[in-house]
Amino acid sequence: MLTIRRIHGCMRRTRINAGWQTSETLRREGPYSTGVAKMATKDSVSWKLRDRAEYETGVFSWGQLHVLSSRHDVPLDLLEKFSKDVASFLRPNFNPRVPEQALATEDKGGESATKLLKHLGSARKQLQKAQELLEQLQFKNLYGHAGSSNPADHHRSDLADAAEAVQRFESFVEVMQREGTVVFVGKPDGRIIRDIRREAICFAAFTLWSDLERPLTYTTDPRDSTRGGLLFSFVQEVVSWVTEPSEILGDAALRYDLERFKAIKA
Repeated sequence: MLTIRRIHGCMRRTRINAGWQTSETLRREGPYSTGVAKMATKDSVSWKLRDRAEYETGVFSWGQLHVLSSRHDVPLDLLEKFSKDVASFLRPNFNPRVPEQALATEDKGGESATKLLKHLGSARKQLQKAQELLEQLQFKNLYGHAGSSNPADHHRSDLADAAEAVQRFESFVEVMQREGTVVFVGKPDGRIIRDIRREAICFAAFTLWSDLERPLTYTTDPRDSTRGGLLFSFVQEVVSWVTEPSEILGDAALRYDLERFKAIKA
């Protein structure tokens, strides 16, 4: 069964098949429209990353800026700045210093330290076994006729030093982990970065809306609790233009980011 209804200037098409319901938003057609945008039911979407040139010019073309300005009644100068901000959030190495990312690196540091301790403990035990076996062995000095010392003695000493070094380092890592001073500096979790891109873009849109002295609110459809309104319509159009394939955010994610933004600004 197929039903079509209009919500906030857009057409919502819902298909119910074998107990499952799927939705698509049919956005208004225009010279810069992408037609049908897939309804995202998750918090993250597939962002289209940008090259360095767009950091200066902005993510939207001049024509797209005019479309946004006309549809959402936003001055072009504010949209130009917004376009550059969005482009910076879509750079491949985007890694802002935000509380969520800091927390993630600390958690990851603790987890990695635990793995490191496991390997160090295993190495220490293996080195101890090697030392025990070495005590039962004796190596002939192939260079004794030349008056040289037996190389095996140096290797025994090196092995003993290695075992002591591993034990000392193991103790050091245990202390650092206990004090919470281990920080992960490797490649960040891609899922976290995607979430932060979403938050950064949404926050930039909310800031723009706030600068226009417009209410940071949304509407709720009483029939299916779908959230929308002027602000969410603006954000969703922006998101649909910077994702590939074109997608829009789940309204629960939008509401979550809006409430966080208002709490931070309060």
